[in-house]
Amino acid sequence: MSKIRRQFTKAQKLEIVNQSLDEDIRIEDLAEEYKIHPNSIYRWRKEYLKQEEQPFPGQGKKVLSAEEQEIAALKKQLKESELEKEILKKALGIFSVTRQEKFAFMKQHTARFPVDLMSSEFLG
Repeated sequence: MSKIRRQFTKAQKLEIVNQSLDEDIRIEDLAEEYKIHPNSIYRWRKEYLKQEEQPFPGQGKKVLSAEEQEIAALKKQLKESELEKEILKKALGIFSVTRQEKFAFMKQHTARFPVDLMSSEFLG
């Protein structure tokens, strides 16, 4: 039988971590009190000490610095540009054809390319 995984709020984690930082309290005793594994407290402490300003972002989402956010945005933009380039390479001969043929091409390639992106390239 599997155990139900308990979830703690950010405030609860902060409270437990702050208690664990007290030299008079043993982590094992604290873990027993909250009915969690001591390794969880050690992991929370490590995360807290690493990112004191914004620990425990929640749901596994890493807190990104401004530089990391910019890099992520640029990667997304690059991926879109590469996709646009690939669409244009595949559709090079389609610019001189009718709208009906353009729609047929779009329908044929909807699994590979986003429709809104193809629409902006062909019909925009």
